[in-house]
Amino acid sequence: MSGAVRTARPRVPAIVSVVVGAFATIAALLALANASAEGALLGGGLVAAVVAVLSFLLAGYGFQLGRSAAAKLPAAGPLTLLALLTAVVGVIGSMGVFVLSAASGSQNGMAVAVIVLVLSFIETIVGFRLVRVSRQE
Repeated sequence: MSGAVRTARPRVPAIVSVVVGAFATIAALLALANASAEGALLGGGLVAAVVAVLSFLLAGYGFQLGRSAAAKLPAAGPLTLLALLTAVVGVIGSMGVFVLSAASGSQNGMAVAVIVLVLSFIETIVGFRLVRVSRQE
């Protein structure tokens, strides 16, 4: 593939962000709805809600990159901040929720934490892929 020009497709990561955001929203709603019965689900539900919001923000930014002209790409700073927030809040937050749920003996809380960990890991990769697309010339 030497000499081949690679075109960036920011819409594909944006669509993946929408799908991850939808799954994170479902996880957040289910966890928060059952948090009154099992208190360990509250942390996982809150982290899932934050990951869902960050996913939808990254998706909006990805769709904006997709329709921008090559000469008018938006700044990469806010996108980098969103990707870092997803990594910190999503990945590290869900690991913390997993440890707290394990300490309290809540299998449902640990399951929600693992689901949110996988979703936030995917969203972190997608976010940094969008950062890479936005920095291409």
